[in-house]
Amino acid sequence: MSLQAQIEKRWYAASPGILIGLAPLAWLFTLLARRRRQHAESTRTRLAVPVVVVGNINIGGTGKTPVLVALVQHLQRQQKRVGVVSRGYGRTRSGLALAHSSSTASDIGDEPLEIFTATNCPLAVAETRREAIDGLLAAHELDVILSDDGLQHYPMYRDVEIAVVGKEQGFGNGWCLPVGPLREPIDRLSECDFVLVNSGVGASRATAAHESLRAIPTGKASEFFIEACAWVNVRSGARRELTEFTETSIVAYAGLGQPKKFFDTLTYLGVEAEFRAKPDHYVYDADAFSDADVDLYLMTAKDAVKCRDIAPDNAWYLHIQARLAPDFLAQFDERLARCQAAK
Repeated sequence: MSLQAQIEKRWYAASPGILIGLAPLAWLFTLLARRRRQHAESTRTRLAVPVVVVGNINIGGTGKTPVLVALVQHLQRQQKRVGVVSRGYGRTRSGLALAHSSSTASDIGDEPLEIFTATNCPLAVAETRREAIDGLLAAHELDVILSDDGLQHYPMYRDVEIAVVGKEQGFGNGWCLPVGPLREPIDRLSECDFVLVNSGVGASRATAAHESLRAIPTGKASEFFIEACAWVNVRSGARRELTEFTETSIVAYAGLGQPKKFFDTLTYLGVEAEFRAKPDHYVYDADAFSDADVDLYLMTAKDAVKCRDIAPDNAWYLHIQARLAPDFLAQFDERLARCQAAK
């Protein structure tokens, strides 16, 4: 087991074990984060349109990207003009960039490209989200802006904060980095408007909630689930039903913060494959698809946007959707309407 894997195992164990020796660093990390936030809040200015942050306090994947996509699509159905901003992690270029039909992951980052592909909404990336917001508003008339992550990007003014957490892993051992997986203490959630708990796909939805989720303030939590919808061809966009694959030699890739979640989904769907986990934001090359006698390559949508030009015809990604609770959506709409009325 790699050192990183051992550390993550302690992060999500009942106690941090040997990592408790790093407690002074965790306390310092927490103190500095609070001071940065206090300073930024005293200097940031309100914006012309409401800004909604969809983020997390955990390191690693919690399902915030599907949540953001679902919220964009929810607002689009209401005929609202929605834009998205992001830092564009993993891109090779710097400065402000507006997404367009020929944008690549190198231009804007893999998660922003995944969001743009799913929603076709105006999207901007920049080193600071305020720069991205200014660029987006200069190019488009918008009713609301959603920030992909950025809960800890304190200089950005925000009207609504949504934190996303996994039901199974919760907040791990409850410690901030480096003792635990948290970027901010759990009590930060008391200042968020909503906390969305990702119950996962299929059988995982019956998993008992992690004990640490009891720390979520009363009335803020809403559970949602992920629905696996169809297989989509990486190159052509053709769709196949979840049960259509009869091939026997299958390789599955996942370049995610929590690749096991994707592999567990495949198992739930009855797909037997060779699982190949990759680091989050992994950049693929043609060698990834050079295996002899492989019938199918399967991957996530986040992987697929980076493989469109190199993937073979037998490469498919799993199209998923976050199914948000109607009660949460009603509360979200009400909160957003109040923010818009105050502008």
